[in-house]
Amino acid sequence: MAAVRELASHCAGWLWPLLIDHLWEATVVSGAVLLLTLVLRRMPARVRYALCLLASVKFLLPSVLVFLAAASLGPAVLHRLPALDLSPLPPLALEPSTVRALIAVWLAGSVLLAGLCLRRRARFAGALAAGRRLSSGPEAAALARARERLGLRRDIELVASPALTAPGVWRAFRPVLVLPEGIAEHLTPAELDAVLLHELIHVQRWDNLVGNLHLTICCLFWFHPLVWLLDHRLLAEREVACDDQVVRLCGQPEVYARGLLKVLRFGLGWRLAGASAAASSDLKRRLERLAAGSRYVPPSLLHRGLVGAAAALLLALSVAAGHGATARAGAAYCRLVILPQLSRPHPAMAPASPSGCPLGRERAERARNLS
Repeated sequence: MAAVRELASHCAGWLWPLLIDHLWEATVVSGAVLLLTLVLRRMPARVRYALCLLASVKFLLPSVLVFLAAASLGPAVLHRLPALDLSPLPPLALEPSTVRALIAVWLAGSVLLAGLCLRRRARFAGALAAGRRLSSGPEAAALARARERLGLRRDIELVASPALTAPGVWRAFRPVLVLPEGIAEHLTPAELDAVLLHELIHVQRWDNLVGNLHLTICCLFWFHPLVWLLDHRLLAEREVACDDQVVRLCGQPEVYARGLLKVLRFGLGWRLAGASAAASSDLKRRLERLAAGSRYVPPSLLHRGLVGAAAALLLALSVAAGHGATARAGAAYCRLVILPQLSRPHPAMAPASPSGCPLGRERAERARNLS
């Protein structure tokens, strides 16, 4: 318990101000990005997706770590870096008991949410295990055609499962394309090709890996509402970006829309960060875009420059804010931990009683004899 109290004291004096600064900075960045995606709603979905991904990564990279990484380049760089105090709030003076209670609540929420996610993943894995591997048939032929169109060389396993109701991709490094049993009987070859193209674009973009990364952020920052708004925006924008790619490759948005509607008749399936699915994430809006004649906009210098400028600005502000947060946390630690300890009398500094040891007793006896 003494170690826990000491850790809580250090959290109250040093880590707590750093956490407050990090949450404040991540809140400002996420809010600005979400507003920017509204302004840039006419730009390609992949631009908005990249901006939301930057805001998501900000939650995992506190400015202090970015500053320390920049300062590791050399002492000269450390002194030249500007220090910005971006937090409008003074450091909170929290009691160690309050810090322990907050840590317990945060940990309980994170463990509960992680347990729910693992339970849903276990259900999906069970449905996957109940399926059968496909090496031939119309599904395997459509998969081969889709891989050839994308130039995708990664090994992809194809599984048909009676326990699932929508196509999806499982795992990131060894992907498995899962189809509902018998779905090929309800789709034309062109519709099946378009639906499988959508799933393989998720594989090509490593969307499942990004989804798992943001799921970790949701478990760690479950109390932050902007984390869940970013989760919704990332899912929506990545689906629209994949739709645009399918339209570019197929050139027939009406065929793809009919395929999605037929998949919808099987049900929307399970929404799981580790399994990208075609019939998910605001399907009505996606179908409206396809019906309105959605077209693919190729990447331009403007799009790349916007995302690059946003990343560079975020990096520069993180370095400057990390410098200021380090100094701010050091001052708070001195005021909340060091100074109270110095003002408290230490047992070793207390005057010793002359009779506390044999030599002291002997000197006291001589003083009484001389008197």
